[in-house]
Amino acid sequence: MRITNGTGVNQANVVANVLPFMPDMGHGTSITPSMSANSDGTYTVQPLYLFMAGIWSITFTTVPASGPSDSAVFFFCVEG
Repeated sequence: MRITNGTGVNQANVVANVLPFMPDMGHGTSITPSMSANSDGTYTVQPLYLFMAGIWSITFTTVPASGPSDSAVFFFCVEG
């Protein structure tokens, strides 16, 4: 995963909370994933335990050292 600012510049050393959630079922997962920085400027999220088929959302919320946080939500379907 790559994180950029509003002008497309890669952002290094971002700390974010990751929340997988199944909106149709009203639950998340029993395993909490974390995000770590890679040397090439990308980030890895693991473990990402999506144990059921259906619609999932993953919310990334930044944890800034100062200033406001920001978030992004991605929706997708896991086929079963």
